[in-house]
Formats: sequence, C-alpha cells, structure tokens
Amino acid sequence: MLSRFGYPNDEALAGHPLYAAGMNTYGGYEVIGSDWKLEVDQQNRVAFPDWHGWPVRHFAFVFHDSMFECLAENYIVRSSSGPDDEFFRTAISEM
Repeated sequence: MLSRFGYPNDEALAGHPLYAAGMNTYGGYEVIGSDWKLEVDQQNRVAFPDWHGWPVRHFAFVFHDSMFECLAENYIVRSSSGPDDEFFRTAISEM
C-alpha cells in the first residue's frame, strides 16, 4: 500500500527511530505499534472521521546501503539462485 526505499544506509542506521527498538542489524523486521501506520491513519481521519485504519502491517528490511519499509497486509518473497537467497530466508525466519 505504501513504501519508502533508500535512506538510511548502515552507517546512519543508528539515527533511525527504530534503531533503539532493536532494528540494528541487516535483516527483516515487523514493526509492532508503528508510528508510521498511526500517522497515515490520523491523516485519513481528517477527510474520513470514521476511518478505522487499513488492515496493514509495517515491515522493514535493512540492507548495507539502504533500507526498505512498507505498510502492507503481507509480503511474499520469491527467490532466485542469487547471492541474496540466504538473506531473505534469514529475514523470514526472524519475523
């Protein structure tokens, strides 16, 4: 539904608001009690006062030079026979 990709890289990860909550290594995470989801829900209530929010979850994937975050109901990982296979298998097992 929503996504953001890019900053921070691994050197600046300590400045990310989720770093203190444990998002401090490469991998995949689910953010419980997401401020981002709460912000989106509050913005929608301006036009739709009875808005109860999307049934989405906040996922974050930390890579070496970037980070990917999304608000989605779920995600599917499709792997190829490339070097990233092990990373995604690890990310799924940690979530």
